[in-house]
Amino acid sequence: MKLKSLTIKNFRAYQLETAIEIGQLTTIIGKNDIGKSTILEALEIFFNNQTVKIDPP
Repeated sequence: MKLKSLTIKNFRAYQLETAIEIGQLTTIIGKNDIGKSTILEALEIFFNNQTVKIDPP
C-alpha cells in the first residue's frame, strides 16, 4: 500500500479541510504550533486505530 495524499478536517488545528500530497520523499517543515505533529497524529490514529496520548506539560 502506498499513501498518496492525506486530507484532514476538524482535527486539532485543521478546522477547514486540508489536503496534503505525499510523494516519494515528503518533508514537513513549519513554525512551532503550526500543526506538523498533528499530521503525524492523524496518520497514527488512522493506521493503528489508537488514540494518541499527550503528556501534560
